[in-house]
Amino acid sequence: VASLVAASFLRRSPDVEIIPFSDHVVPLPRRLNPRDSVMTNAQYLASLPSGGTSCSAPLRYMNQMNAEADLVVYVSDNQSWSDFGSNAAQAARVPARCLASTPMAEEWERFRKRNPHAKLVLIDIQPYAHTQVADRADVLNVGGFSDSVFEIVSLFAKGEMQGARFVSAIESVKL
Repeated sequence: VASLVAASFLRRSPDVEIIPFSDHVVPLPRRLNPRDSVMTNAQYLASLPSGGTSCSAPLRYMNQMNAEADLVVYVSDNQSWSDFGSNAAQAARVPARCLASTPMAEEWERFRKRNPHAKLVLIDIQPYAHTQVADRADVLNVGGFSDSVFEIVSLFAKGEMQGARFVSAIESVKL
């Protein structure tokens, strides 16, 4: 799912930077061509080595590179086992509101200091009772996936996801 979503974003916005990760950032052996088909790029991304999950790794990498961005989108199961080491099982059972902070939340704060208008979207393809960064004005958590996610992300990126507009966007999704 993550590969397909990333390839779809690339097709629509050729200047998107895709940063694959598992328990670390996975370097792309070759640059993706936005004019290739979504399936070609998705298959290539899906073929990259994978392993654990460290949701902080891409943000840490972006912070090390002093990257600038207005929108950062994650597609993951949001479990981030590698970030918690031996406490991973315990952290996975604790709701985010009970966690003082996560490594990803800390990296997001560093990123926001350089990019004060940036927004973060966490598309959690296997939603649980916790998240790596809690919802707030600059953070949107999306649980599950359908083609409606692209519209929700677009509205959030444009700043159109407040109050009644957000509720009407959700209610417009056909089940």
